[in-house]
Amino acid sequence: MKKVLITLAAVGIFLISSVAMAGSQDFTLVNQTGWDFHFVYVSPDYSDNWGADRLGETEILYTGTSRYISINDGGDHCIWDLKIVDQDQDEFQYMGINFCQVSTVTINFENGAFVAYYN
Repeated sequence: MKKVLITLAAVGIFLISSVAMAGSQDFTLVNQTGWDFHFVYVSPDYSDNWGADRLGETEILYTGTSRYISINDGGDHCIWDLKIVDQDQDEFQYMGINFCQVSTVTINFENGAFVAYYN
């Protein structure tokens, strides 16, 4: 009986740690700029390709709203780059974000520029 309980406890710990690791690079993007975001791209820092738009074909991240962004690459790479394209087709890039430590990126408009805050 003791062996069964120890085995079940070990399996439970493994399952909990697996769930905790899943999506550890996912984050919430908050738009506080006054402009709508029409495209959001996330790419590993070592890549030259931005990949697909994380908002999809029809979604817009309106000012004053937020969106959960799932990286979902199945790996454990932490350092990613973020590119945002607003309603005027202006592009803003934020490089080298550690999404294993950052869970929220808030973009504000300050002194004529988009500024990112990481939490």
